[in-house]
Amino acid sequence: MKTKKTKHADPNHKAIAAILAIDLDAFENDHARIAAALEPFVAAAPALREWEQDDVWTPAEEACATASALVRDVKVPVGKDPWMNVQNQLDRLRRSQVAHRDGLIYERLGEFPGYKIRVRDCLHPRIMIWPKEVSTDLEAPMLTLDSDITRHELQNLIYAWKDGHSRGLNEGTKHIQRRLRDLLGIEAD
Repeated sequence: MKTKKTKHADPNHKAIAAILAIDLDAFENDHARIAAALEPFVAAAPALREWEQDDVWTPAEEACATASALVRDVKVPVGKDPWMNVQNQLDRLRRSQVAHRDGLIYERLGEFPGYKIRVRDCLHPRIMIWPKEVSTDLEAPMLTLDSDITRHELQNLIYAWKDGHSRGLNEGTKHIQRRLRDLLGIEAD
């Protein structure tokens, strides 16, 4: 007999959306207050699908499971260091929220052939763009932009950068050649 598979958690569900959007920093690591704020949303969230081997949960599912564990662990402390256990859950919930926001940005912008796009979230999300052939670990991005940019604006900025870069390379080469001719005393053709 086949078992019915539960769908992925819907991030648009009100309770799940609240878990993904709650500002955890506003509670200044006060675990009891955070758990109290999360508890009604955890209770209202739909049941999560069962995790299976080689399965990857979405950030929304990860956030729901983590919020549930955090609320439970605040109510009933476990382990040798219950505070650290809850703090780890809180950090995991933050990472899930960031991953969800980053995913929305990637989804909104789509892909740009020939370019690597990364979202970095320090204080607020920023979009960084590199040419495809460049290592994102070794090279500075060609553009760094606010995350609220539209796909059309990003496309225009990439074209503008590419045009300016090409023009700069051409003009720079001509300038260097002219200076070399001047230094060597060679007349221009």
